[in-house]
Amino acid sequence: MLPPHGVQDLHVGVRPRRAGSRFVHLNLVDMDYHQLVASWLVCLSCRQPLISKAFEITMAAGEGKGASKRITYTNPYPSRRTYHLHSDRPDLLQFKESSFQVCPEGWR
Repeated sequence: MLPPHGVQDLHVGVRPRRAGSRFVHLNLVDMDYHQLVASWLVCLSCRQPLISKAFEITMAAGEGKGASKRITYTNPYPSRRTYHLHSDRPDLLQFKESSFQVCPEGWR
């Protein structure tokens, strides 16, 4: 429910699956009267992330055992941040925690 003549903030989160550009139509509809209230054209432009560290894990072939690697994350921002980890190959790489928070200018 939105109050009439009020100003509202709309926060939209985007999680791109690949690099590139795309246009998306975002419509706000009054569900009671089935009327279009507002419409936006959102331009998304995503690039591949910069690789800042690389890790190598050596495993014996055919043993079927996994390997673990501890990685330190640094939060360079002056406020608490939540980080979400995703892999395009979940069959090869799993995370102990899929998301975690780091204190301002802290590490984990």
